[in-house]
Amino acid sequence: MRPVLLVVDDEITIRDTLANLLTKEGYAVETAADGLDALEKLQGGLSPKLIVLDLMMPRLGGLAFRERQVADPALANIPVVVISGSPRPRVDTVVPLFDAFLSKPIHLPGLLATIERLLRR
Repeated sequence: MRPVLLVVDDEITIRDTLANLLTKEGYAVETAADGLDALEKLQGGLSPKLIVLDLMMPRLGGLAFRERQVADPALANIPVVVISGSPRPRVDTVVPLFDAFLSKPIHLPGLLATIERLLRR
């Protein structure tokens, strides 16, 4: 079995579609409805090798999630691939930077290649 991935997106259709596609590729996939849900799962013991994260979500969006993630030494080194329908954020406004940024609609081969590249680091 391949590594565990965490897919975080408030749109259930996107979240479930990504989870199903990644599962078919051999990954073990957990999901979260937003950044707060993801943090609770991570702090509860879930330890994915990579996070696929939507940027715009209620309760706790992608940027706020990432800030909290890197502030926690136990979670800081988990790579994050951002997926968003929003334009790519300016590099100087995104601190800390994400490991990769992909625009919606997601191109599955591009997502898979990005995941594999980050997992090899």
